[in-house]
Amino acid sequence: MRILSALHNRLFKPNYLYNVALVFLFVCTSCVFWREGSGADLASGYIAARLMDEDKTKALFAHHPEFFHMVDNQDWNETAATSECSVFLHPYVQIPLWASCIKPMATRLPFSAFNSLFIFLSAIATVGFTLILLQHLSEKGVVPLSLALSFLWLLNTHPYCYAMQLTQTHPLFIPAILAALVFEKKKDGPLPGLLLALAAIVKITPGFIVIYWCFLGHWRSVAWFSGAMIFLVSCSVLMAGLESNLEFLQQLKRISNMLILSWNNESFAALCMKGPYLQAPEGFRMQPLSAGLKIAGTLAMILFISLAGWLRKQGAELGATASIVFIAMTCFAPLAWSHYYIILLVPLVHLINRALRNPMVWLISIPLIYVTLSPLPILTRPWCVTSLVALVACIAFAFVDIAKNKSSQPPVPALNDI
Repeated sequence: MRILSALHNRLFKPNYLYNVALVFLFVCTSCVFWREGSGADLASGYIAARLMDEDKTKALFAHHPEFFHMVDNQDWNETAATSECSVFLHPYVQIPLWASCIKPMATRLPFSAFNSLFIFLSAIATVGFTLILLQHLSEKGVVPLSLALSFLWLLNTHPYCYAMQLTQTHPLFIPAILAALVFEKKKDGPLPGLLLALAAIVKITPGFIVIYWCFLGHWRSVAWFSGAMIFLVSCSVLMAGLESNLEFLQQLKRISNMLILSWNNESFAALCMKGPYLQAPEGFRMQPLSAGLKIAGTLAMILFISLAGWLRKQGAELGATASIVFIAMTCFAPLAWSHYYIILLVPLVHLINRALRNPMVWLISIPLIYVTLSPLPILTRPWCVTSLVALVACIAFAFVDIAKNKSSQPPVPALNDI
C-alpha cells in the first residue's frame, strides 16, 4: 500500500522535479528527432528577412504566377544560394513585421543553425501551450501523469510531427492564443489583448477571438488588442515601408480567394470540395474559392465563436468554450494545414476531464477521446472531421453545464409567497 500511495503522490500530485524532467525529455526528443528536418516552411521567412537586409523588399512577396506553393524569382534564388539555403522555397505570406523581427537572427546564422534554433523554440512554445492548458483547464493541474500523456500524444500524432518536420511557426503563437482565452479575469489587465495581438498580427484568424470577448463584455481586452494592433501595424510600416505592407494585403487577398485541394489542407472548405481527392498524397490542385463557400466558412467561424462566448457567459466550462473557439478558428478558415490541429489537445484534455469527473460520461467520451487521441496514419486521418466531432461534443457538454447550473439555482419565489 505504501508503494501505491507513493506512486499516486508522484504521478497524480504536482511534482516540480518530475515536471522539469518531463519537459527536458520532451524538448530534447523534439530537437533530436527533427534536427534533420527540412525546415521548408521556415525558409520563406529566412529568405524574406535576408531580402529586407539586402534592400530587396520589392521581391518580398514574389510568387509563381500559376502555383501558390512555388517561388519563381531571381532575387530569391540568389539569396538562397548565398545563404546556403537549399530547401524547396515557398512564397512568403506573413506581414513584413515578422521578417523584420527575425532579421537579426537570419542575417547572422546559416540556415541550418537558424532552423535548429526555431525547432528548439517551437518545442519550448509547445511546452508553454501544454502547461497553460493543464494549469487552467485541467482539474488536477500540471501533474506528472497528465504532462507525460500530453507530451506522448504530441510526439505520436501527425500535427506536431509534421509541424516540427517543416519547422512551422504556428506552434510559436498557440500559447499566446490560449493564454488570451484563459486569462479572463480583471486582474490580468492588458495581458490578454497584448498576447492576442502578437498572435493575430502574424496568423490573422486569432483576431476573431475579439468576438468572444464582446459576448463576455471584456471591453478592456478588446481595447488593448485594438491599440496593440495599431501599434504593430505602424511598426511594420516604419520597418518595411508602406509599399511592402500594401503588397502584403494584396497577397492576403489573393490567398483568401484561393482554395487549395491537397492531402494536407484540412479545412472545412477543402473537405467539401475534395471528395475522392482527399486520399491522393501526390495530389495538389488550386482553384478559385467560390463566394458562397467563402461566406459560409466565415459565417460558420463567427457563429461558433459567438456561440462559445454566449455559452461561457451562461456558465459553461472554460474548457468547452476554449475548445469551440480553437476548432472554429482552425477548420473554418480556407487554409487549415494538418499541422494546425495541434490545437486538438485542448478538447482532448477537456473530454478526459469530464470523463474522470463523471464515470457515466465515459460511455460518450471514450469514442470521442479515441478519435482525438489515436495516432492514425497520415493519409487516413481526416483531421477536419475529427475536429468537427469534438466541436459537437464540446457544444453538447456546454449546454449540459448550463442546464446543471440552472437546475442547481434556488427557485424564484412567487408573488403569493412573498
